[in-house]
Amino acid sequence: MATLIELNDSGIQVFQQGRLLTTSPGYAVLDGDKLLIGDSGAKNSRRLPRWTNNKYWNQLGTDAIANGTASVRHHADLAFAHLEEISSLLGEDKGQVVFAVPGFYSKDQLALLLGMANECQLPVSGLVDLSLVSVATPGPHPLILHLDIHLHRVVLSVFRNEGLLRRAESITIAESGLFTLWDRWANIIADQFIQGSRFDPMYQAESEQTLYDSLPAWIKQLEGVNRQFDLAHNNANYSVVISPDQLLSACASLYPQIIQAIRAQVPASGSARLCISHRFSGFPGLKDSLALLTNLEQEFLPADAVAIGVEANLAEIVQEGQVTYVTSLPLTATPDHRLSASAKLKPEVDTEKQSRQQAGQRGNQKGPTHLLFNHHAIAIGQSLKVGGGSDGQIIVDSDNPAFTLAYDGQTLQLEPRLPEAVQINDTPARSRTELRTGDNIAINSTVMTIISVDQYGP
Repeated sequence: MATLIELNDSGIQVFQQGRLLTTSPGYAVLDGDKLLIGDSGAKNSRRLPRWTNNKYWNQLGTDAIANGTASVRHHADLAFAHLEEISSLLGEDKGQVVFAVPGFYSKDQLALLLGMANECQLPVSGLVDLSLVSVATPGPHPLILHLDIHLHRVVLSVFRNEGLLRRAESITIAESGLFTLWDRWANIIADQFIQGSRFDPMYQAESEQTLYDSLPAWIKQLEGVNRQFDLAHNNANYSVVISPDQLLSACASLYPQIIQAIRAQVPASGSARLCISHRFSGFPGLKDSLALLTNLEQEFLPADAVAIGVEANLAEIVQEGQVTYVTSLPLTATPDHRLSASAKLKPEVDTEKQSRQQAGQRGNQKGPTHLLFNHHAIAIGQSLKVGGGSDGQIIVDSDNPAFTLAYDGQTLQLEPRLPEAVQINDTPARSRTELRTGDNIAINSTVMTIISVDQYGP
């Protein structure tokens, strides 16, 4: 394989001869007459907020954009500029070029992509679903799921193993993605700086940009433990210790959507395999939430999973004389030496899942622990009485509760005190009901979510 372009706008990965050449985020910033694209766009998006666009890959098309200019009329103009930037990095000898594209792209968007690539002197030889090649390794499961996140959406791809691995569906779980989460996490961290040292990194563009530049890599290293966030500004160094619990409120509303989407695909009997993109690395509370899913083998994929899959299936993806969009592949063996990264992760995830299912709260891992409302996580403990206020708020430890939550270390139960006012997952709560992480509780129109917070440490 000569060149692979993996098209995820949170960071377009470009491989040449099997080696990662660059990771280029889908950002464009217009600074006067100069267009900053990719990494330079991302690193100036907070310094130059007047004209920033990071939706052009998510909404690829030729419809006029509201803040367009004479040189940038629509999202396709920005995507074309980004492809030109990538093409210039590859040099003259590009060889065969394979695009791995998200499953939500339409036929018109794929045709537009191929046309732009041709104009950028990118000789496209293959086009393949990026989720398909991420999971195309042999296994016994008839159902394989791939969970991925982009700048502006979360996607679940569904594959059927019928001797031929075939994409059955590409489901957009949420219309927000990493861009929204980075924004929420940045504001939470900024609030901690203000509380700890009265330093507000959002007050000046330079310090705000520094925070956003550091955030993605810092989150990937979080892995459920308290970590120090360091920020240098104006010859001074600032630091604050952040816990996963503090960051959880930013993404906890997303987890129930993910869990419910996966549950809707997994049959009550039989087995399925869930492959999770490396782009979810470090997300607070995610592993614990996913571990509550049953009949599901889970695997966190390495960052080069797409490159591995394309290399193993290149003969099927690249066909002589034509470019075909590949959405199904025969399951072929992947070279053992390339499996090492994902193979090391798989037993660890499986062991965590089994121990939690068998021992509930043994050690420091917990089941349902908090009630999420308006981005605030309220600890349930052994018992929690919850009532509804007239202003749409909730009242904790209410004298006249609408319901009571009781947790015995194994099972969380809801006892309705005002059955006519309480709903569980849009169904009236007429009797005592067992709850799981991801379940929604409503008092009239006020909605709360059961979540689980990782607890680590001695």
